[in-house]
Amino acid sequence: MTSVLDKLLAKTGKTRAEIGLPEVHEIPPAPPPVPKIALPTNASVLDKMLARAGKTYEQAVAEISPFLTDESRFTLALRTAEPETERLVQVRDVDLSDDQKRAYDQIMAWLNKGQTVPGQQESKLLTFGGFSGTGKTTLIALVAQNFKRSVAFCAYTGKATSVLRKKLKTAGVTPAFCGTIHSLCYQAVENKETGEVAFVKKGYLGYKTEDGDTVTFGLLVIDEASMVPEHLLADLQSYGVRILAVGDHGQLPPVRGSGLLMQNPNIRLEKIHRQAESNPIIRLSACIRETGKLLRSAEDGDKIRFVEKKHMQREIERLFGGGITEEQLLDRVVLVYSNASRCAYNAAARAAYLGARGKTVGKQDLHDGDLTICLYNMDGAFDKGSARIYNGLRAFVRGSVTSPSAHKYLGTFDFADYAELGLATIEVSKHQLGRPYTFSAFAELAEHGLVTKNWWEIGKKFDYGYVLTGHKVQGSEFSDVLVLHERPGNMGLDDAKRWLYTVCTRASERLTVVY
Repeated sequence: MTSVLDKLLAKTGKTRAEIGLPEVHEIPPAPPPVPKIALPTNASVLDKMLARAGKTYEQAVAEISPFLTDESRFTLALRTAEPETERLVQVRDVDLSDDQKRAYDQIMAWLNKGQTVPGQQESKLLTFGGFSGTGKTTLIALVAQNFKRSVAFCAYTGKATSVLRKKLKTAGVTPAFCGTIHSLCYQAVENKETGEVAFVKKGYLGYKTEDGDTVTFGLLVIDEASMVPEHLLADLQSYGVRILAVGDHGQLPPVRGSGLLMQNPNIRLEKIHRQAESNPIIRLSACIRETGKLLRSAEDGDKIRFVEKKHMQREIERLFGGGITEEQLLDRVVLVYSNASRCAYNAAARAAYLGARGKTVGKQDLHDGDLTICLYNMDGAFDKGSARIYNGLRAFVRGSVTSPSAHKYLGTFDFADYAELGLATIEVSKHQLGRPYTFSAFAELAEHGLVTKNWWEIGKKFDYGYVLTGHKVQGSEFSDVLVLHERPGNMGLDDAKRWLYTVCTRASERLTVVY
């Protein structure tokens, strides 16, 4: 800062030295504090930044930690805290078998050059089927690594998404998006006047960068595509983005309104990959698919067990008793073929699970904590919000349940398989609970003294969700699966093989077959 004296001296042309005054040296101002750097919280963006800088998480902590915000420093510390066994090696081209390489080349030619494959009917929809253990996830991970545009991974349910995310992580892939189809293409919009929330389609499929730029996805990978209802697929296709639909074409034929994507996939993998051959469940599943037989020699007492039917009750109590958590409950299941078996063993499972919580269960009641399953696609509005709830989604009952009429229960349902839906207050049919078949005609209601032409009068169609049929679990995976091996006389050999293959491949850790 220049003083008044210095200004006068400047006018006269004199200096301080010439008039006998000492020179004054100004003290420079202190430098501004170094701003703290905030790293992006999106894991995939952070991974890309470090990759471009050639830094590992450990190097980042050592070199730039002093310049980071506390939140970013904590984020890095969490990432580096993973044990060394979790460090991942990315899939490479050389890791592919001949059939995987052929499938990979076809997919990349479709993405980069627009080349369709024989039998492909829509240029922006490619179907890719593979039996259990053939390396579908390995291949789609490589596609994501080498495709130049952003890739979104999605699945029908939250459970299928969780399984997919875990497999992608093992393959070394952290996608820009991996979630349910619902969270990918719908958003909640609240009516400010009424407070009602409706789910509407998003304007685009993509995300915002840290700089506020919009990035649209160049490819959607739908895993377990046999589960996706036709109208949900239509919503995804309306965005004009290329879709790679992935699934297992060895599973059961499609049920009404879903599963068509895997009826005749454009690209197929049918050879068990060498890394999967050591898995006894996959080996047994391959034998079932090829011969329709259950080899008792596959039993190892650990991953695979065979149990006589007289011990069925003991096995149900092993699965559902002992005060297991809700998370554990969702990761185990009993699978049967007939609806009569489903109803009978659902009652036993409820008694074991809720009984451990001090509850006495009846034939057609609902309790706090009960696990239920939706039996048909629902597009109607609830007390708050208009959400699509699909056939096969499971939900926990939360809180007390009331009975507004002789035919309905009113309760709050927490959709464990589809967290984006949140809590929904729903009137459900009392008469559907524990019933072998889903109501499909108004005449069926006469046995309950109800004459109506409106389905809403009986409530939504839900049932108990502990024991399920094979069709309801296509695309799902559970750590502990109990299969009741039953084959009605009217089931052909091919259907019997597909059913048994489907239910056995739902097990990831333990498979128990009751015969």
